[in-house]
Amino acid sequence: METKICNGCGEEKPITSEYFYINKKSKDGFCHQCKICMAKCQKEYREAHKEYVAYKKKQWREENREHIKEVSDRWYGKNKKYVIERNKAYRTQHRSKNRKEKKEQTPEERLEKRRIIDQRREARKKLLPATLTEEQWEIIKQYFNNRCAYCGKKLPLQQEHFIPLSKGGAYTHNNIIPACGQCNSHKHSKDFFEWYPGYRYYSKKREASILKFLGYAEQGTQQPALMI
Repeated sequence: METKICNGCGEEKPITSEYFYINKKSKDGFCHQCKICMAKCQKEYREAHKEYVAYKKKQWREENREHIKEVSDRWYGKNKKYVIERNKAYRTQHRSKNRKEKKEQTPEERLEKRRIIDQRREARKKLLPATLTEEQWEIIKQYFNNRCAYCGKKLPLQQEHFIPLSKGGAYTHNNIIPACGQCNSHKHSKDFFEWYPGYRYYSKKREASILKFLGYAEQGTQQPALMI
């Protein structure tokens, strides 16, 4: 069996796909480094360029949404039975825990949790990013002092889409702000810049706070939001 010396570790290994990745451009048809060394190099690169790698992944996902959905649907079609059984096992395992949590929640808290699940599902149906976490939501509420971002009242808070879901607004930390039920319903799917200045609870200070948090330098132009 033919062998070659890996350029990375210097070890002599058989020239097969078990030890080396295929590279049609090389003389022997395989990469110059073994799989172990290449995996190590890739890991080191990802660690040294975390932000760039994350940016490229996000860019790829946005450019290939339809392809991702097709692959996901195809996989689900082939593994539907497995998914159903896995979900059933998970529900059985966490049923008692969920029941205990539900008993401790108020009716308003249960309603808001149901609303959050529905919002996340709707965003995914529209192929929009849906990455908001519970930790991010807590940070968002703290930023606004656990008050409605629009009227400033300390009332039960809902997750309000700054850019409405119906207009392409994502379910992410830079598009969700806390709002009371009244303000959330009144805004509905209206454009913030057209609606808020004429709203009876309008506040220049609160408007500046909202735009700063979401990263809006000026009307209609969003910059990178505050890091969460």
